[in-house]
Amino acid sequence: MVGTGKVTSAWIGLTHFGETDGQFKWVDRSPLVYTHWATGEPNNANGEEHCAQMNRHQGGWNDANCGRAGAGYVCKKRPGDGPTPAPPTPAWEGHCPSGWMRFKDKCFLFKGQKEDFQANWTFARSWCQGQGGSLAVIDNQSENDFVSSYLKDLERPAWIGLSDLSAENLYAWTDGSRVLYTNWDDKEPNNHNGAEHCVSVTHSDLVSGRWNDAACSEDRSFVCYRKKSSSVAPPPPTESPCREGYVSWKLNCYRVVERPETWERAQQACAAQGGNLASIDMSYDQAFVSGVVLQGRGDAWIGLRRKSASYTWTDGWPVLFTQWGPGEPSFRPGEGCVSMHSSLYHGTWNDTRCDDAKPYVCKISTEPPPPPRPGER
Repeated sequence: MVGTGKVTSAWIGLTHFGETDGQFKWVDRSPLVYTHWATGEPNNANGEEHCAQMNRHQGGWNDANCGRAGAGYVCKKRPGDGPTPAPPTPAWEGHCPSGWMRFKDKCFLFKGQKEDFQANWTFARSWCQGQGGSLAVIDNQSENDFVSSYLKDLERPAWIGLSDLSAENLYAWTDGSRVLYTNWDDKEPNNHNGAEHCVSVTHSDLVSGRWNDAACSEDRSFVCYRKKSSSVAPPPPTESPCREGYVSWKLNCYRVVERPETWERAQQACAAQGGNLASIDMSYDQAFVSGVVLQGRGDAWIGLRRKSASYTWTDGWPVLFTQWGPGEPSFRPGEGCVSMHSSLYHGTWNDTRCDDAKPYVCKISTEPPPPPRPGER
């Protein structure tokens, strides 16, 4: 069980959220042949309890608000199991207003850049509503990665639309959406001094996208969101800075190539198009590549390779950031090349055999690498 000490209950994989018949079902879709509800449960108190918890001491089950913080959770994995991809969602027709960034069916607006204004949570909520949206709702890891990748230009941590203002420790989105996903930082939410009820997303060059509860009165950057809309006129056509098949982000162009190749052949293919296997320079690049470029695919080659006892990027950038998975790099014989998992695996990196065949991520950049620091060559 993840969560110890004062944790008295733990989430299990039982829910009736989204079920048309209202019946509880296991999230892995295995048949429900056994239950152990506590007396009087499930009771769906206030019509808001859709997920199941197990009591740590007596073992009885209770339905609870899915956004409730403070519980542990129990994971189960059968040998050979991998993550279950989310079912495809229907396309949402429409466009985003000028200045908003589109990701799938949502539009996001980032406020609080150095030259921009910041606000407390309540004012930020009202301002977003005045733009036809709300403070951002983040429903999955890919959306969190997308938002995180654009936080670099913001001066401070960014408010999103989650709070427990209505009921202590029961977190809810300001637009009434169900809480389907959270990404709390370590030991958060902690309601420091009993005064932290609104949620912001933190960011730095090394770690971005973690959530933290904070005092709602603090002035911070913030992120608005709205759905794409058919009432919004399509944007005028613009010439992409990237060649066909690539997606633009900051000063870089990225492309994932599905056809598996060895690391060496993948690098040659990227070089033939004027690029390299992708380098990852900071947490924002990591979030964009793992959550937006890979978007739920399996692992793919990036441009990191071990030479002697150290790792180097093929494009000459210094190694300033890494995202190794648990126990990685393993330094097993022959495992000198690095692949990145998609956001389904939190974008972690793994050293593996260079002659394995994998998809790969190419990067074409107009930004030259910085000069070597003294003593580096």
